[in-house]
Amino acid sequence: MKRGKIIVFDLGKVLLDFDYMKAAAQLLPKCGIFPLKAISVLTNSGLLEKLELGEITDDEFYKEISQLVKYKGTREDFMQIFGDIFTPIDEMIEFHSELKKCGFKTYIFSNTNDTAVKWISEHYPFFNEFDGYFLSYKMKLAKPNEAFYEALEKETGKSGEDIIYMDDKSENIEPALKRGWQGIVVNSPGKAISQVKQLLEIE
Repeated sequence: MKRGKIIVFDLGKVLLDFDYMKAAAQLLPKCGIFPLKAISVLTNSGLLEKLELGEITDDEFYKEISQLVKYKGTREDFMQIFGDIFTPIDEMIEFHSELKKCGFKTYIFSNTNDTAVKWISEHYPFFNEFDGYFLSYKMKLAKPNEAFYEALEKETGKSGEDIIYMDDKSENIEPALKRGWQGIVVNSPGKAISQVKQLLEIE
């Protein structure tokens, strides 16, 4: 068992599935514009990307989106709707728990935003059990920017094959492979877990 290695998890589509269209559907009854246009604003305005890069705050995001879609509800309802877009991927969450019991250090490495992290931290206890967090909105960097990967290496003191990294997007795995990390594109939780176990030499 190779306990010297660290395991790095992407968050969305690896530990938690998510669907921004779920938020759009819940917001529509409280919007003052045509439904299809409201969905387009939510998904194509670029505001989510700015939020994930820490370029705008939660308050600024709320104000801009609510103005664009003519939102008529409360801020509290808005933030809850935008937080409640996640579904746990139980197999991966249980695997993370198994890794912790074996003594491995684990990290979150995610393009995400403050609203999502607050919601996840409050509603999904597993999220608080990692050894460290590399979050785009805090670092003002996003994958696949190489500086994001460098920051993880610097903070953890690990590099190359000592880092096992799982992400659902191949474009985020590619920079990791170039740095010598052991990268796994997660298409199937079961397959990804089997690959990690092989690399760690655990049953």
